[in-house]
Amino acid sequence: MFYSEQTFCYCTFMAPGLSIIIPVYNAESTLGTALQSIKDGWSRNFGLEILIVDDGSDAPEKIEDICEQYEGMAIRLLRLEANAGKAAAVNTGIENSTGTFLLQLDADDTLLPDWSDTFVRLRTTWPDEVNFFLTVCQDEQGQPTQEIPRYQ
Repeated sequence: MFYSEQTFCYCTFMAPGLSIIIPVYNAESTLGTALQSIKDGWSRNFGLEILIVDDGSDAPEKIEDICEQYEGMAIRLLRLEANAGKAAAVNTGIENSTGTFLLQLDADDTLLPDWSDTFVRLRTTWPDEVNFFLTVCQDEQGQPTQEIPRYQ
């Protein structure tokens, strides 16, 4: 599978502890919200890289424009030549990641405001046991719910 890469901000102040992989396909309406939630919750107490893998979007320049808006964040945009599906996009992100830990985030997902503090606290408290993030589903009003949404 062939892809191209563009780096928007390569921050060398700290090696990535966490690689966030975001597969996108025509996600220009939601990607900015996902990136903003990462930025808002990142406490900068560990290195972070964001790999956005464009899976053959119809308007790749719109994805690029969104990435350019997030100065100071280590964002790498990888573009697949043609739509190959979410699994291929995620795998491309994994293959190109440099972080010790991985987090896969969909372009229409958001992270909670304290996500990075929670990550550090869990890794510090249980360094050998905690290797995943918990997902919290929210209703339309942003309230936590135990109901898992179903695609329709």
